[in-house]
Amino acid sequence: MSFEAIRQDHRNIVRGKCENLSFRVAKLNPVIDDWLQNEHGAKDSGLFDMSAFRFPSESAKAYRQSFFRWKEAIGVAGDCEIFEVEALTRILMGTGNASVFEFGFQLNYPWGVPTIPGSSLKGLVSSYLARHGGDAWSRHQTKTAVKSDAQVELFGGIRETDDKAQSYAGTLVFHDAWLSPWERRGSGGDWFDSDIITPHHAKYYGANNSLPSGMEDPVPIKMAALRPGLTFLVVIQGPEEYRKLAREVLIEALREEGIGGKRAVGYGRFAYVLSEEEKTAEIRKSIENATDAETLQALYRQHKGNSPLRPYFVKAIERLKFADSLKPVMEALMPLALLRMQVEKGEHKDLKGLNQRFKNLKGVLENWQKDEDLENMKHATDARAIFDLMLKKWPSEVRAGAELGVVKNLAYGWEDMGLSHNPDAILEIIEGDERTWPLLKDLPAFLETLKDQMEKEDWELLSMTLEEKLGKT
Repeated sequence: MSFEAIRQDHRNIVRGKCENLSFRVAKLNPVIDDWLQNEHGAKDSGLFDMSAFRFPSESAKAYRQSFFRWKEAIGVAGDCEIFEVEALTRILMGTGNASVFEFGFQLNYPWGVPTIPGSSLKGLVSSYLARHGGDAWSRHQTKTAVKSDAQVELFGGIRETDDKAQSYAGTLVFHDAWLSPWERRGSGGDWFDSDIITPHHAKYYGANNSLPSGMEDPVPIKMAALRPGLTFLVVIQGPEEYRKLAREVLIEALREEGIGGKRAVGYGRFAYVLSEEEKTAEIRKSIENATDAETLQALYRQHKGNSPLRPYFVKAIERLKFADSLKPVMEALMPLALLRMQVEKGEHKDLKGLNQRFKNLKGVLENWQKDEDLENMKHATDARAIFDLMLKKWPSEVRAGAELGVVKNLAYGWEDMGLSHNPDAILEIIEGDERTWPLLKDLPAFLETLKDQMEKEDWELLSMTLEEKLGKT
């Protein structure tokens, strides 16, 4: 018969209301199975709790805040490798931990959320180096575990060359890996799947030391395994050279050999998760290596919402010589440049047609202006180039169409040319040929606004040169 494990007057108070899975499964079970009687009802109930458990929304929100506070705090230290790994297969962690069931599990106590102990990560790196790193990373088990100098330097322990068998601390700290904020599953719990392990030689693994005979009955044992797709934040702290080595080895070991139980049958495998910076760098490299318009278009469709990539797409468009098939991409990323090229090619026969095209591009232009962080569209070089072309092609229509959207938005003045702190550029304009736009007669008023921003000598030279030029004209 099963055994009562919690007082009757407490059972209805706490059972089913505890939001911490660790306490709920390990401490608040109402009964414990009598294994001698082959009972498993309490265990099955606990397994169901684990596989169906969904972290309450408020608790998940608090955990998320705590997770990012931890990530920010450890990042400030400046001596850490911080990265994420994603489970590719089911994970069995803590199966040897003490439990009222036939299996253990690994949950942190403050939150009751799955975690990977830093000691497990440290042990994995140390053992992987011992097996694959050569004599410099050797470990030996005699009366006590002894290690090579390199092993002790990084992970601590007893040096194999030390007669006093003194234990030393390592230079690396492997912090417990926090579970990264996760996506809800459509059905089932957040973290665990029901699983099963079937020992075929129970007596051999037991205390009687009998050899496997192949005649024993398999004994299925139910357990809970972490589901694939969960991501953990790994933090390795210590000297840069050592921690970078440990990072590389850990990523390789998690990919090739895994961590936790049932690794021989493929459990426990993880993949390195690229950081946002690394993802952007890879995409940028793909953009820079694009050799045809179709490839670039496909990349843009996939990553068009990634604003930091805009300048790389623009450079690629220029490198591919503004291929006609790239017009949809150009319209989104460089609409004024596309409009300028269309005017240069004579695709707009009159100002009215250009104005209609400009009107159709209103939403695109607003988004582009926002992405470019332009206070005024007139400040863009292509905007001024378009207006200059308009004056050259349709001078009378421009002067008569002051209320047209394309004229109102692109007609620039001296203040829009970015000349405020460039007296040499102003002098070059004054001494150059007669300008079509802005009118040279409007320059004195603009120059007056710069009087307090320029060196006195520069301002007086500009004023004198401009006065002389206007007098001649």
